[in-house]
Amino acid sequence: MIYKDRLNIGFTIVEIMSVLVIISILIGVGIMIDRSTKYTYRSARDSERAADVESLAMIFESYYRRNVGSYPKTTQAVAAVSNTELLRPPGVTVNSLVSPTTGAVPTNVTIKQYSYQPLQADGSICSGTAPGPCVRFFLYYVQETDGQMVTLESSHQQ
Repeated sequence: MIYKDRLNIGFTIVEIMSVLVIISILIGVGIMIDRSTKYTYRSARDSERAADVESLAMIFESYYRRNVGSYPKTTQAVAAVSNTELLRPPGVTVNSLVSPTTGAVPTNVTIKQYSYQPLQADGSICSGTAPGPCVRFFLYYVQETDGQMVTLESSHQQ
């Protein structure tokens, strides 16, 4: 007959605590990796936003040269861009180039849109009905990593 010592059945408190510490460390490492991965993705999307807006600025500068010193008006901006992918920020499936209705710096731009603001010489918005040329523009986008709005100016600031 084999006798079992009932007092030696189970785990000691030291073994249980060791397992809990190891699990806690693994969870902490997983959380840190998740945060750094999310930041990397946000940073990559910000880089794509910057590249899109710089490409849009180059397109509008080319439009300026072809149209004897006038940038596209708000109603002409989308039509001036042949590559519609540039009009879609990362993660957005529709064109999202918006134009503010006043000459003030827009405050409602989000990470899901770009803002194009063509201006006349007097500082008013250069819309489809405005007479005269659009002599400068501003492009705006919001960075996902820090929520800051970035402004890109036209080369010709008349």
